[in-house]
Amino acid sequence: MAIQSRSPYLNVTLLIWLGLCSFNAYAYAGLSLKGVLDIQSDWPVTDDGTSWTERGLNKQLVDDSNAKLLRLGQAGLAAEYELTSTQHLKLNTLIYDEPEQGLAVTEAFWHFKPIPTSPWRSEWKLGAFYPPISLENRGVLWTSPYSISYSAINSWVAEELRTFGLESNWRWRDAQRQDWKLFGAIFRHNDPAGSLLAWRGWAIHDRQYGINESIPFPDLMVFEDGEPLENQARDNEPFLEVDQRWGFYAGLGREGRNLEWNLMAYNNNADPSQITDGQYSWDTKFTSLSARWRFGEHWELLGQGMTGSSVMKNHYKVRVTDIDFDAAYVMLARSWHRQRLATRLEYFHVDDNDTLPYDDNNESGYSAMLSYGYKLKNYPVKLIAEALHTRSDRPARRFMAQDEAITENKIAASVRYFWRL
Repeated sequence: MAIQSRSPYLNVTLLIWLGLCSFNAYAYAGLSLKGVLDIQSDWPVTDDGTSWTERGLNKQLVDDSNAKLLRLGQAGLAAEYELTSTQHLKLNTLIYDEPEQGLAVTEAFWHFKPIPTSPWRSEWKLGAFYPPISLENRGVLWTSPYSISYSAINSWVAEELRTFGLESNWRWRDAQRQDWKLFGAIFRHNDPAGSLLAWRGWAIHDRQYGINESIPFPDLMVFEDGEPLENQARDNEPFLEVDQRWGFYAGLGREGRNLEWNLMAYNNNADPSQITDGQYSWDTKFTSLSARWRFGEHWELLGQGMTGSSVMKNHYKVRVTDIDFDAAYVMLARSWHRQRLATRLEYFHVDDNDTLPYDDNNESGYSAMLSYGYKLKNYPVKLIAEALHTRSDRPARRFMAQDEAITENKIAASVRYFWRL
């Protein structure tokens, strides 16, 4: 269900970015537009259960009951307006095959890259944007050029993580022409982040949620009337400010000709005893390490690992939900001519540290993906075929009269059309 942002700052930000990026496009050469139209087809086979989009506990985007022969994977617009040679306004929006959701505004920010006057070069972002976590999602509109689905880590980033604040990035180039970078940010409006990992667990898909959207929770017993979490809303609003506190992240990295890596520590600094309109504040922190190595003439090896924790308390400051989570993936890709073949193996896990009845949030699982992409020679079109296998064990499925362990297999195809104005 689409929601209106509960923060007036977000409403004003949306109006400003939408207005500036759409105003008098023909009169100003500073406005550039690019986008993608992605038509997909799914053939899923699952043991049992329901997709998380239908309030179930399965890991993939569709199940046997809601798969479509043809559906709109996504239609996206990336607008960039050049204020000066060093300053730009950027707006990313997406539409999905879900009429009740509408337009998803995924990023809207001011980007400033001043002319360097020293060996250090700086960049600044102000607004709403993705934190610099992923080396997998490097395509237009934060898509992955390697596959249809994202890894479990970056699927979660696409759902619950967004920076609403100020980020600074400082770079220095050494004698080997390798760029070293230090970055950090302060932000708000990400207090409920972590709740999906607790109550639904990890998922693997290509759905990016906008800053004006909500995400369905599973139909869990613990949310029912008379249960400990009866005050929890049935939809997650991950980009909500609950406790009026600032979060932060910081990291370092290196970008070379063949090797790139990022190390980042994140802490939303939330007060886990606060609740607003059915949305609890979660104290969520994690560390992420990602790397990308290009070797030979055609090969790439990507990997990422994340480990963290998230805690939620009631208004008596008693711990209600407490989890540790971790996930990791490794992906090997080979590109030649207009083709790319990629395979990804990953592991994901959640440890439940509390004893709340009917709320077993333990989870373990793994996934394997194989994809093949082909770019047409004379047209801006990319064809992708993907096979995705997921095996997950989640004890909470017992409360839905399902097996704890479920296997999901899916063959998917995508036709992506890229355009630019």
